[in-house]
Amino acid sequence: MARILIMTLGLFGMLSVALPASAAPTTYNFTSGDATITADTTPGGVSVLASASYPLDGIFVEFDDALPALTDFAISVAPTGVIAMANPYGGYDQLEIVSAILTPGVGYTNFFVAGGPTSYSFAVGPVEVNAVYNVTDSTLTNPPQLGVPLTFSNSSISGTIDISLMQLELSGLTLGVLSGAAFGEADDLVIKADITLEGTAVPEPGLGVLLGMAIGTFIAVARRSNRG
Repeated sequence: MARILIMTLGLFGMLSVALPASAAPTTYNFTSGDATITADTTPGGVSVLASASYPLDGIFVEFDDALPALTDFAISVAPTGVIAMANPYGGYDQLEIVSAILTPGVGYTNFFVAGGPTSYSFAVGPVEVNAVYNVTDSTLTNPPQLGVPLTFSNSSISGTIDISLMQLELSGLTLGVLSGAAFGEADDLVIKADITLEGTAVPEPGLGVLLGMAIGTFIAVARRSNRG
């Protein structure tokens, strides 16, 4: 029994050395969520798409609470399917976002302001969007435009993060701009998305291994002692 006690104290002594007095940085991964997509003319401000939410796919967003910083991300909007437009645009009344991938741009920076013990507001940028869209006319008067590439660079995107709720939000992200001139319209069409992400915390590297070693060694020592 004395040997077990000594071994146990030694193992937990190792853990205390491995774990500093202050909490180690935690990385939070956000890997699920959805995008609320809208489209409005500018500068006219006429709503063309009613607000609707669509799932995300291929999400990878890392948040480090020690810096704090959004260190890396790749967010993909899943295909929306055909969306009926509230107001036709350039003779088309159906829009589909086939794909939209968001990644940090060249010179990416992020600025955070603490809003509470577990919440922050932030601005990040540039955020690059590479997308593909289709537009169709349900009356078949106008030929469909399919697989059209759409790119846009958001110089800065605002958002909030709450690690107690495990929620991250990006607001007012521009997916792309359709040229009014290309559609015979006086105003361009701006497609935007508000994105909400859910996340999980990743334990400090090595902590799980150390705990496993401690428990495993304790059990092994106890068994040898019982056999003796």
